[in-house]
Amino acid sequence: MLDVARESSDWFAQVLTVDNTGTISREAVEIQRREYHGIYSDEAGDALIEQEYFCPSRLRFSGSYWGKQLREAEQGGRILDVAVNRDLPVNTAWDIGVDDAMAIWCFQVYFMFLARCSMRSRRSRASTLKPTRSGARSRQ
Repeated sequence: MLDVARESSDWFAQVLTVDNTGTISREAVEIQRREYHGIYSDEAGDALIEQEYFCPSRLRFSGSYWGKQLREAEQGGRILDVAVNRDLPVNTAWDIGVDDAMAIWCFQVYFMFLARCSMRSRRSRASTLKPTRSGARSRQ
């Protein structure tokens, strides 16, 4: 929704963190964090605090299995923007998503690392896959 608002001249979009507004003290945030740790887990509590008070540009959903590790890798500079190498094949990994969104990850394997090219996700029970002439499948 935020992306739509940012791209439209008809909408106003602004993201403010607890640090920007000063409406809630850091002490109050840390009290809430401890309460969340007690109710949920340390990881889930931290994710909720991050989501609600610090408005990350890449939201880590509560219950994300690898959320903590991905956040640490990103903060440690181990997640980078890498251009698609047209000399390497693009692989895909599919989560068909029976009761949730279907997701497709596109990636390339380099000698020492994995590069994610893109990710697509869609919630629709009506979508089907149809073979194309090249043998790849396209959504109809």
